[in-house]
Amino acid sequence: MLKHESYELKDTRLLRDNDNDYDSMSSSLRGSMYTDGEEEWSDDEGDGEFDHLRAPKETSWLHTAAIIFANIVGVGILGLPKAFSQLGWALSFGVVVAIALLSTYSSLILAWLRGIHKHITTYPGLAVHVSSYKGERVSKVYKRIIQAILFAYLQGICTVYLSTIKLSLEQIFQKCDAEVANSEQAFCEPQGCNDHAVANLPDTLWLVIGALCVFPFVHFRRLANALWLYAISVATIVAVVAIIIYRCVVEYNDNSWHPTFEVIGDSFPDIVNGIVTIVFAFGGHSVLLDIISEMKDVSHFPKSVYLSQGALFACYAVIGFVGFGAFGVDVPAPITLAFPRDHLNIVTNVLLLVHVTVAYCINSTVFVKNVFKMVWPKLYMSEFHRREKALRWGFLATIVLLLSFTISVIVPYFQDIMNLYSAVSVFSLSVWVPPFLFLEGRRHTMSTLLLIANVLIVCIGIAGMCLGVWAAIDDVVRKVKDCALRA
Repeated sequence: MLKHESYELKDTRLLRDNDNDYDSMSSSLRGSMYTDGEEEWSDDEGDGEFDHLRAPKETSWLHTAAIIFANIVGVGILGLPKAFSQLGWALSFGVVVAIALLSTYSSLILAWLRGIHKHITTYPGLAVHVSSYKGERVSKVYKRIIQAILFAYLQGICTVYLSTIKLSLEQIFQKCDAEVANSEQAFCEPQGCNDHAVANLPDTLWLVIGALCVFPFVHFRRLANALWLYAISVATIVAVVAIIIYRCVVEYNDNSWHPTFEVIGDSFPDIVNGIVTIVFAFGGHSVLLDIISEMKDVSHFPKSVYLSQGALFACYAVIGFVGFGAFGVDVPAPITLAFPRDHLNIVTNVLLLVHVTVAYCINSTVFVKNVFKMVWPKLYMSEFHRREKALRWGFLATIVLLLSFTISVIVPYFQDIMNLYSAVSVFSLSVWVPPFLFLEGRRHTMSTLLLIANVLIVCIGIAGMCLGVWAAIDDVVRKVKDCALRA
């Protein structure tokens, strides 16, 4: 007993000493420090036990382009054919081109603002750096706003992944029921099923099973740093994309009927939802600063951006137009619901299930890690009290999972969940926040033309964000009202 108590006393004393060391770390060790006539403060909280995993990888510009592509491409691609059907042929092409250009410009802005400051590896850190001339209080406000947007993005992407897990499980194991398939609910939001399956479970129960599938893995704190997980995630989504293109081409060639097409969408809310879906597919700017920090030569980053964004544009255009061409205006979201319920569809959904499960665990780990650092910074930095850290980590991971489950139950519509979070967070991080920070940091050295262009992008981005939220909510209300669903 005395020996145990002495260990406890030593552990507490070491933690206190560690906390004091953390508080007194110099700017040369912990990044950028700012003063405002009162006290110094740091925008870099460190990575604690993860420090050894953040050593520079010295990646080439080609490798960096591949990493950017892998981090951006994902489940958003499943909603692109539906988005193209909402926009129509003409608008679809113009919107994809415009968003690809905006995404490229935002990526370059983040690199320009970061410059040679190697300690800047996060979006909030960049916001602090850009606004530092305004003083500590304003910089902290900027940091918290960007953190809130990032947290909304991560919670949203976790919710979308959980909904996709549910749909994949249904398309693998749920037996098709003619009565359910012809119901009003299925007409409004088609449910996945499989002619060869035997299970017949309620939609919400599949969501519970999906949550239970990911629950054991969200407690592993280093999943976000496992390169083999990224490899699995990329390989499975690439395979899914290839199968989708193949099936759409086969469907188009075998069509004995002619799908209905529109040159320009005739519903303004649907047009807005289509735009927001495409913006979601290009989202991923939240990790660009961390990717830049691992480059061997940062001056080559523009080449990485041009290659990755060009590849994304080509991939998205092919998926969107091929899916729209094969199924017309009636194409569902996700598009996997439109394919024949055969064995190839089972394979597709198994691959998709693996991808979204891995992606959920990675994003949940990143989310929980950032919340943990914000709420318990000293405990996070400590090398001791591992059991307490594990318990608190598990608590936060469970809260994120419960929130994702609750939102998916309240809003059981794949595309509307995706659009709602895209409007709130992706539209911000990928469209208007980068030029806004650019204006904050460099407006005094900008030409008049560049100043006007950035102000215009910020205004368009904020307007798109507001319209996107309105359109997504309006679509949910219409579905509830028209289909007699109980909210």
